Amino acid sequence: MCDPKSSGTLATVSHAAVPGFPAASLVDVTMTNSTPGSADALYRSELIPTAAADALKVGDSACAETSYTNIVKLDASRGLELYYTKIIVNGAQTLNDVEAAQATSEYQQARQILLSTTH
Repeated sequence: MCDPKSSGTLATVSHAAVPGFPAASLVDVTMTNSTPGSADALYRSELIPTAAADALKVGDSACAETSYTNIVKLDASRGLELYYTKIIVNGAQTLNDVEAAQATSEYQQARQILLSTTH
């Protein structure tokens, strides 16, 4: 359950289409006023439904991005879903820490894995 008091607000929001899966988007968000020390307190990149991605905006509670919007339906008839498919920078204390992690080949590989999801 997301606690709006400690989750912070969305400071930046951007998203990219997943070429092989139009119903999903890869969203990048940074948060302000979040509780320091949690794994994704400053930043996360996550696959969420495109309709949910389109609705996110700067100033929203970070709960808007996490509250059941992060379920991407693969096959509704079988209940097959991607759930909490995200990249975090665990332990980042500043956005500089996040940017340093984003510059690594491991981060780029993880991002390409998420963007290569097809349906």
